[in-house]
Amino acid sequence: MKNQGNRLLPDNPFLRAKVLQCTYDSLRLQKFGSEDVIYYIWHTPPERYDMNLLKKRKETLVNELIRWNNRLKGQNQETLYAIGNVFTLADVFLFPQLALLIHCGYPIQLHEQLGNFYYKHLCNRPSIHQSFPPHWSTTTSNILTDCSDIILNEK
Repeated sequence: MKNQGNRLLPDNPFLRAKVLQCTYDSLRLQKFGSEDVIYYIWHTPPERYDMNLLKKRKETLVNELIRWNNRLKGQNQETLYAIGNVFTLADVFLFPQLALLIHCGYPIQLHEQLGNFYYKHLCNRPSIHQSFPPHWSTTTSNILTDCSDIILNEK
Protein backbone atom coordinates (compact mmCIF):
# COMPACT_ATOMS: atom_id res chain seq x y z
CA MET A 1 0.00 0.00 0.00
CA LYS A 2 3.00 2.28 -0.29
CA ASN A 3 1.53 4.06 -3.29
CA GLN A 4 -1.98 4.59 -1.90
CA GLY A 5 -2.92 7.79 -0.07
CA ASN A 6 -0.74 9.60 2.43
CA ARG A 7 2.10 7.83 4.16
CA LEU A 8 1.40 7.75 7.88
CA LEU A 9 5.15 7.85 8.56
CA PRO A 10 7.01 10.30 6.31
CA ASP A 11 10.23 9.26 4.59
CA ASN A 12 12.02 12.42 5.73
CA PRO A 13 13.89 11.41 8.93
CA PHE A 14 13.23 14.77 10.65
CA LEU A 15 9.48 14.67 9.97
CA ARG A 16 9.36 10.97 10.82
CA ALA A 17 10.89 11.71 14.23
CA LYS A 18 8.41 14.54 14.84
CA VAL A 19 5.49 12.29 13.90
CA LEU A 20 6.68 9.51 16.20
CA GLN A 21 7.27 11.94 19.08
CA CYS A 22 3.80 13.42 18.67
CA THR A 23 2.31 9.92 18.44
CA TYR A 24 3.92 8.91 21.72
CA ASP A 25 2.94 12.21 23.32
CA SER A 26 -0.70 11.55 22.46
CA LEU A 27 -0.56 8.55 24.78
CA ARG A 28 -0.35 11.05 27.65
CA LEU A 29 -3.79 12.28 26.61
CA GLN A 30 -5.04 8.70 26.65
CA LYS A 31 -3.60 8.22 30.15
CA PHE A 32 -4.93 11.45 31.63
CA GLY A 33 -8.31 11.38 29.87
CA SER A 34 -9.42 7.83 29.22
CA GLU A 35 -7.60 5.95 31.95
CA ASP A 36 -7.42 8.41 34.84
CA VAL A 37 -10.79 10.17 34.49
CA ILE A 38 -13.27 8.40 32.21
CA TYR A 39 -12.55 4.83 33.29
CA TYR A 40 -12.47 5.93 36.93
CA ILE A 41 -15.96 7.41 36.58
CA TRP A 42 -17.30 4.44 34.61
CA HIS A 43 -15.88 1.77 36.91
CA THR A 44 -16.21 3.35 40.35
CA PRO A 45 -19.59 3.49 42.05
CA PRO A 46 -20.51 7.17 42.62
CA GLU A 47 -20.65 6.69 46.37
CA ARG A 48 -16.99 5.60 46.29
CA TYR A 49 -15.67 8.57 44.26
CA ASP A 50 -12.74 10.36 45.81
CA MET A 51 -13.79 13.85 44.73
CA ASN A 52 -10.38 15.38 45.51
CA LEU A 53 -8.66 12.74 43.39
CA LEU A 54 -11.17 13.20 40.56
CA LYS A 55 -10.75 16.99 40.64
CA LYS A 56 -6.95 16.64 40.54
CA ARG A 57 -7.16 14.21 37.61
CA LYS A 58 -9.49 16.54 35.70
CA GLU A 59 -7.09 19.42 36.31
CA THR A 60 -4.26 17.29 34.93
CA LEU A 61 -6.39 16.48 31.87
CA VAL A 62 -7.22 20.15 31.30
CA ASN A 63 -3.54 21.09 31.58
CA GLU A 64 -2.62 18.42 29.04
CA LEU A 65 -5.22 19.73 26.60
CA ILE A 66 -3.97 23.29 27.14
CA ARG A 67 -0.49 21.99 26.29
CA TRP A 68 -1.82 20.37 23.10
CA ASN A 69 -3.71 23.53 22.16
CA ASN A 70 -0.56 25.61 22.63
CA ARG A 71 1.46 23.06 20.67
CA LEU A 72 -0.91 23.38 17.71
CA LYS A 73 -1.00 27.19 18.06
CA GLY A 74 2.78 27.23 17.73
CA GLN A 75 2.57 25.68 14.28
CA ASN A 76 1.94 27.51 11.04
CA GLN A 77 -1.72 28.60 10.90
CA GLU A 78 -2.03 26.79 7.57
CA THR A 79 -1.25 23.50 9.30
CA LEU A 80 -4.41 21.69 10.34
CA TYR A 81 -2.80 18.40 11.30
CA ALA A 82 -0.75 17.36 14.33
CA ILE A 83 2.48 17.50 12.30
CA GLY A 84 2.90 19.14 8.93
CA ASN A 85 0.33 19.53 6.19
CA VAL A 86 -0.72 15.90 5.82
CA PHE A 87 -2.56 13.33 7.89
CA THR A 88 -0.02 11.15 9.75
CA LEU A 89 0.23 8.49 12.41
CA ALA A 90 0.17 11.28 15.02
CA ASP A 91 -3.37 12.19 13.90
CA VAL A 92 -4.38 8.52 13.97
CA PHE A 93 -3.48 8.45 17.68
CA LEU A 94 -4.55 11.96 18.70
CA PHE A 95 -7.96 12.30 17.04
CA PRO A 96 -9.71 9.30 18.70
CA GLN A 97 -8.62 10.53 22.13
CA LEU A 98 -10.13 13.94 21.44
CA ALA A 99 -13.28 12.37 20.02
CA LEU A 100 -13.80 10.30 23.18
CA LEU A 101 -13.28 13.32 25.42
CA ILE A 102 -15.76 15.36 23.40
CA HIS A 103 -18.24 12.48 23.43
CA CYS A 104 -17.96 12.52 27.23
CA GLY A 105 -18.83 16.23 27.30
CA TYR A 106 -15.42 17.86 27.37
CA PRO A 107 -15.79 21.55 26.33
CA ILE A 108 -13.24 21.40 23.50
CA GLN A 109 -14.52 24.68 22.03
CA LEU A 110 -12.68 26.45 24.87
CA HIS A 111 -9.41 25.36 23.24
CA GLU A 112 -9.55 27.38 20.05
CA GLN A 113 -6.82 25.73 18.00
CA LEU A 114 -7.56 22.19 19.17
CA GLY A 115 -11.35 22.36 18.94
CA ASN A 116 -12.24 24.96 16.36
CA PHE A 117 -9.53 24.09 13.87
CA TYR A 118 -7.90 20.70 14.37
CA TYR A 119 -10.90 18.65 15.53
CA LYS A 120 -13.41 20.23 13.14
CA HIS A 121 -10.99 19.90 10.22
CA LEU A 122 -10.39 16.20 10.87
CA CYS A 123 -14.11 15.51 11.35
CA ASN A 124 -14.57 16.55 7.72
CA ARG A 125 -12.19 13.87 6.43
CA PRO A 126 -14.24 11.23 4.58
CA SER A 127 -12.47 8.35 6.33
CA ILE A 128 -13.25 9.77 9.78
CA HIS A 129 -16.76 10.78 8.85
CA GLN A 130 -17.52 7.26 7.59
CA SER A 131 -15.99 5.47 10.57
CA PHE A 132 -17.35 7.65 13.37
CA PRO A 133 -19.65 5.69 15.70
CA PRO A 134 -23.19 6.60 14.54
CA HIS A 135 -24.64 6.80 18.06
CA TRP A 136 -22.09 9.47 19.00
CA SER A 137 -23.88 12.02 16.85
CA THR A 138 -27.01 11.77 19.00
CA THR A 139 -25.91 10.40 22.37
CA THR A 140 -23.32 12.09 24.48
CA SER A 141 -22.25 11.88 28.07
CA ASN A 142 -21.80 14.81 30.43
CA ILE A 143 -19.11 13.42 32.72
CA LEU A 144 -16.50 15.97 31.61
CA THR A 145 -18.63 19.11 31.24
CA ASP A 146 -17.44 20.48 34.56
CA CYS A 147 -13.94 20.77 33.09
CA SER A 148 -15.07 24.13 31.70
CA ASP A 149 -14.88 25.54 35.25
CA ILE A 150 -11.25 24.43 35.49
CA ILE A 151 -10.42 25.90 32.07
CA LEU A 152 -12.02 29.25 32.85
CA ASN A 153 -10.17 29.41 36.17
CA GLU A 154 -6.87 28.75 34.34
CA LYS A 155 -7.35 31.72 32.02
